Amino acid sequence: MREEMVSGAPIAVSSPGGTDALTGRLKGWSAGPGALYRKLAAALARLVEEGSLAKGERLPSERVLATALGISRTTVVAAYNELRAAGVLDGRKGSGARVDRHR
Repeated sequence: MREEMVSGAPIAVSSPGGTDALTGRLKGWSAGPGALYRKLAAALARLVEEGSLAKGERLPSERVLATALGISRTTVVAAYNELRAAGVLDGRKGSGARVDRHR
């Protein structure tokens, strides 16, 4: 497990405090027009592209991320499903989501 770092370095999402680090990196993700789930999916995909989320890294549960971001769980479910369909995330619904690849 990697340590959580502040300035653009990889985030240890599945460690204690990792959700806070992730939500900190997602600041501004909801700005602008469009569906929230698509904006969240795009923001998470950007973190994968920049290497802040590494292959195999586990993301927070849908419920935990929704609470941390102050949005509905349905929004996170839709974002995770979109990323699974694009091959960015792996994992079955209910068993957690892990980064599958760098785009």
